[in-house]
Amino acid sequence: MESGQLLICNHALFFSDLALRARGAGFLPAYDHVILDEAHAVEDVACEQFGTSLAEGSVRHLVRVLHDNRRGRAFLDTLELKDGRESARGSAIQAARQLATASEQFFDAWERWGKQAESNGRIRSPGVVPDTLTPAIGELKGRLNLLRDLCVQEADGYEIDAYEDRCEDLISQTKTLVEQTISGCVYWLEGMPRSGDAFRRLRLAATAVDAAPILREHLFGGKTGVVLTSATLTTGAGSFLHARTRLGCEDAETIELGSPFDHARQMKVLVDERMPEPSAPGYLSSLSRRIDELVQRTDGGAFVLCTNWRTLRECAGLLRRAFGDRGHPVLVQGEDGAPGRLLERFRADRRSVLFGVASFWQGVDVRGESLRNVIITRLPFDPPDKPLVQARHESIESQGGKPFFDDTVPRALIKFRQGVGRLIRSATDEGLVAILDPRVLTKSYGRRFLDALPEGVQVDTIDSASHR
Repeated sequence: MESGQLLICNHALFFSDLALRARGAGFLPAYDHVILDEAHAVEDVACEQFGTSLAEGSVRHLVRVLHDNRRGRAFLDTLELKDGRESARGSAIQAARQLATASEQFFDAWERWGKQAESNGRIRSPGVVPDTLTPAIGELKGRLNLLRDLCVQEADGYEIDAYEDRCEDLISQTKTLVEQTISGCVYWLEGMPRSGDAFRRLRLAATAVDAAPILREHLFGGKTGVVLTSATLTTGAGSFLHARTRLGCEDAETIELGSPFDHARQMKVLVDERMPEPSAPGYLSSLSRRIDELVQRTDGGAFVLCTNWRTLRECAGLLRRAFGDRGHPVLVQGEDGAPGRLLERFRADRRSVLFGVASFWQGVDVRGESLRNVIITRLPFDPPDKPLVQARHESIESQGGKPFFDDTVPRALIKFRQGVGRLIRSATDEGLVAILDPRVLTKSYGRRFLDALPEGVQVDTIDSASHR
């Protein structure tokens, strides 16, 4: 690598800047080389940053910081203006109230649409709901602009500039999402309220379907030197094909380095071939019993990795009391605190059991005796009806490919390797990985998951291992 300015930063920041640079802006300093660690996440982050989103809550928040009808302590309520300028404040407050009403009506319309739409909320065409929000945001922006030169304090003028910028962002996001102006994106509505929900959390989103042409043009096609590193960029046997294809760097030089750990000595893998299909009656009861047996095998110190929130909540609900009675602290993602706090509590008691979903499959580092058991409840296939997955598969099919083998399995292999990788984080760690999904033994593609395990690791079925 030739000398020059080197950049190392997190993915969201980097691709946010890259998306802005594509439009002639950007905020990071100039660089000649960039290193992106945890590069297995690059595609998803890039696709998200080159899309956009609009949450109902973000509009509510803007209104709330500008005007508080109950306490009168928000920005517009307390803004110090030059003498005789109160009418301008009143007009701005009125515009904020009108925006609150317009936002509620806009998202009410989306909720009505969502009840009649596809179950995954995918928006297949523009203009299905009229854009009644943009005019209200524009009116507020104009009223704020009139206040700019009426402020007594200079700092308040700068704050108004920031609120005007936020209005402009909201206008851009709304127009983009309603009119679907970004080509190559999939659009959808999420957060439809369920029975008993106290608050509505609707969000419109657009995400690029294919990162390859974006990255090929804006990252790999220039003069910048790019290094991508990750423990799980391959799908097994040194194959970088999926990563190179999906990232648009087909000609990249690749190298796979061996692990510094002796996995064959440090870990064992058990596969449960008795588990029924998830659609079978009593599946969750069977799964909970298997988890219970495995937790007792190692006296806790277990991660239970689930592939969806329903399984996580129901299994944790079935086991929480029994584990508590046996002295196993139960920590459930989404119920018992933020992920960082859950990890602190998990490390503090070697008999803990932590139930987690996506974020605990990767990027989590627990060394030593605290983690002795990683339980993989299901192979981590993406839900096929998820809008982005659905759109990717349609694109692959249109090019003559086979979505399941070209995309679904490779992605699941990478996530699977990430999950398995939670166990051994140092040369002294030891433990067990249990796979409660018999498809690794019964399906033709299952061999690929077993082959993706670290070299030399012993694999047993739970029945055979229990008699040793």
